[in-house]
Amino acid sequence: MPGPTEWLRGYLWDKTIRRYRNAATGRIVSREKVIGLLDQSLAQREGRITKGVIPFVEGRCTRNEWVSRTQTLVKREYLQSVAVARGGWDRMTPADYGRIGQRLRVEYARLQGTAQDIVDGKCSLAQAEQRMHMALGRVRALAMDVERANQPPAPEGMTRLERRLLGQAEHCDDCVNFYQMGWQPAGTLPSPGEGTICNGNCKCTLDSIQVPSSEALLYIGRADKGGPLLAGGA
Repeated sequence: MPGPTEWLRGYLWDKTIRRYRNAATGRIVSREKVIGLLDQSLAQREGRITKGVIPFVEGRCTRNEWVSRTQTLVKREYLQSVAVARGGWDRMTPADYGRIGQRLRVEYARLQGTAQDIVDGKCSLAQAEQRMHMALGRVRALAMDVERANQPPAPEGMTRLERRLLGQAEHCDDCVNFYQMGWQPAGTLPSPGEGTICNGNCKCTLDSIQVPSSEALLYIGRADKGGPLLAGGA
């Protein structure tokens, strides 16, 4: 199976620190860059998936043709995105494939439901495209969840903190509330796309830092160390 270097060409995975490095300079690649590459992959396939429903709606392909083609594209995106979040195909675990399989069973059922709704006249082209868009959002959510879990544990005497960063999109109330919580202990905030009303439409990310455990309380509920409490902060 091809590795993620197909679109992460020039990057190497450092197993010691569980981060990507630039192959030319050896410098650590920021998490923001990795998330950006995940989003880039999704954007590359988004047009094929969202616009691919048009021939079916217009009667230029059969239901089975559209469902089969879309299932294949969604499956590829799940596999590739999780592999990149893991650090490569060789680091994928049976648990990763199991999670992907569970998600795919749900996605395949949703595709069949959308196909039936289109046949019954209950789903317009715009609605069908939105459903495909949200399917890709759920791919992103799983990949970000895996990337987050793939972070190395904080060294002894250090604590990992996370905060929500709002993405370039209209924000739901849940995402705004999580943003307003500021820094929180790792695992307190849900991964973007999980536990929010916007679901697959979420474009938010998580920022992560390690701080001395003795100073952690100076960050909790704040944007920066010692800064003012944010609305909704602890």
